[in-house]
Amino acid sequence: MAAPSGGGGGGSLIGFSNSFTGASQSLELVGDFAYAYSGEYVADGGSHTVLSFTTGNFIFVGKFKVNGALNVLSTSVAGATGEIKVGGGTIAAGPIVTALDNNYFFEQDIILPPYTEVEGLIHFNETDANDKATATMTGRIYR
Repeated sequence: MAAPSGGGGGGSLIGFSNSFTGASQSLELVGDFAYAYSGEYVADGGSHTVLSFTTGNFIFVGKFKVNGALNVLSTSVAGATGEIKVGGGTIAAGPIVTALDNNYFFEQDIILPPYTEVEGLIHFNETDANDKATATMTGRIYR
């Protein structure tokens, strides 16, 4: 079975089950919904492109979010930032900060036009095998 029309098909679909099987480097489509998941990255002091794709024949409305399990005791994490680039230019970047329940995140609402290059990044300024982060982009498409 082919990937849904208008985009998707980044390798995470198996047969007919639409099962997530690992990190995707494309925006997957399921009906009118879209998602991309990065997989887990360990804080190694470097920068990582965690999502990279070009949108299809649709408008995407959703969120880019970087989630972290960071080994710190502050409300602002200088050691990690999330960034989203559209068409090669940064549209949002910021530190991964804590919520009251010690879940760390950077979140940005986003609207993407058709056929747009998108890149999500995680930057680690520290090295700690206990610090990990993932990125997601989830939302709805309109044709």
